[in-house]
Amino acid sequence: MVITEEEISKIFKQLLENLIARENAQEWVSEIEELLEKEEPKFPRNNDEDKILDALEYIQMYALKENPQTYLFSKVDLSNYIKSNNWKV
Repeated sequence: MVITEEEISKIFKQLLENLIARENAQEWVSEIEELLEKEEPKFPRNNDEDKILDALEYIQMYALKENPQTYLFSKVDLSNYIKSNNWKV
């Protein structure tokens, strides 16, 4: 399985534009993680691995709630994460 920055960027863009629910993005990451358990992941460049794996973890955390009405991370947090990690969306 090949995981690319473009795939991650697409999910970030959809989250920023409210085109995908946080929980749907979290489910997508869970599906990716299941596939990764079955086969060795491939990354386009060696230096992409840490960045991509970190992004997958952040997307999982972005769907976490503090309480039933409030998410742990805001859209501003997401935007800051994207900028600070040089994601192109």
